[in-house]
Amino acid sequence: MSFSATEAAFEGFRVTRQNPLSVLVWAGLWLVGLIVAVMILGPMTMPYASEIEAAQGDVAALSPSAVSALSLGMLAVLPVLLVLQAILAPAVYRAVYAPQAKRIGYLQLGKVELRTLAVVAVLGVLSIVLNLGGEAAVTFSKQVGGVPAAFVVNAAVFVFTTWISVRLMLAAPLVLRRKGLPFRDSWRMTAKVFWPVLGVFFLSLAMTLLVLLLLVLVGWPLYAALTMGGGMAAIPGLLLLLLMGLGMALVSVLMWAPFASIVQQLDTRA
Repeated sequence: MSFSATEAAFEGFRVTRQNPLSVLVWAGLWLVGLIVAVMILGPMTMPYASEIEAAQGDVAALSPSAVSALSLGMLAVLPVLLVLQAILAPAVYRAVYAPQAKRIGYLQLGKVELRTLAVVAVLGVLSIVLNLGGEAAVTFSKQVGGVPAAFVVNAAVFVFTTWISVRLMLAAPLVLRRKGLPFRDSWRMTAKVFWPVLGVFFLSLAMTLLVLLLLVLVGWPLYAALTMGGGMAAIPGLLLLLLMGLGMALVSVLMWAPFASIVQQLDTRA
């Protein structure tokens, strides 16, 4: 089995170009999700707002209570993000598999979305387990063998985590084309195309980062106007929020569509 990595990597741009209204619908859903997330996270972290701002992203500079509040807040927001992904990911995959059946942003609510939610949740738990296990292994190796041993173990953990991630990377887009939870199908399909799939991931990531850079350049003046305050601060704040929703939608399409394209190509050529 083989596929065109270039065709797959640029699938997100094709979907965006051919379905601008659908992208706006997805942006609207992301916007609603972000507002809900802020409503959940805000009250939990508000008492530590000045401390978090002063830390400037350095978690080590935060007090234990602030770290605890942030952790609990992220756990509370996680279900919202999982549900959003379970709804939007199948819509993006449908735009790849059946572009003619547009409906309203290719959105549906049914068994496919429930199975996608299950797949996303399992992958999320697996990711947490791998990260925690890797950190524990690195810490133990450093205590036993020092920095050189920790470096070797850290490299081994990175390779193993990457291998597992790539082998299961097609599970979500396969939900629309297989029954049940298609982890085995993803494992089987990626057996002989590991490196091309990994290459598509990095190509998609690079293009997504370029798009994000453009959005940051657009949003920076809005952020500057917002921080200046004044009576007109609400306008740049609203525009910045809309831009964030659009950015999340574009990131979703650019990172999800390529793997649906891989599945489609492999199924066609099987």
